Amino acid sequence: MTTINDLKGLVKVKEPDWNKVDKTIPKICNDQEFINWAYKEGLYDSERNVRDLAASVLEKTKILTEDMKDRLYQVMRTDTHIYARFRAACALAAHDLEYHADEIKKALESSAEEDPDIKDTADKYLKKYD
Repeated sequence: MTTINDLKGLVKVKEPDWNKVDKTIPKICNDQEFINWAYKEGLYDSERNVRDLAASVLEKTKILTEDMKDRLYQVMRTDTHIYARFRAACALAAHDLEYHADEIKKALESSAEEDPDIKDTADKYLKKYD
């Protein structure tokens, strides 16, 4: 069974194993303990990869409250780490196409311009707005 420390340990290293993270998230993303951690702690963590991880967990969860959306919106607008901002935008696009739609689209587009490696993911979410 994966613990929060196990999950954080995957990204708190010099070379995070993002493939393993991507395989683990679907297994834990609807567990209330992980959702609470992501929203209440992970998005506030001092380590940028942990903030990215927390937003990624919330992107995949089935339930996102208004408070969670508001916090993700803050991360999308103000975080210093491109991937935390990007994953926050993805989480918002995954759950509510009406919530700050223009700003989310701009965030997805600018992230894809800044890092072409995330263009496919950004495009997947941008197509939802068509």
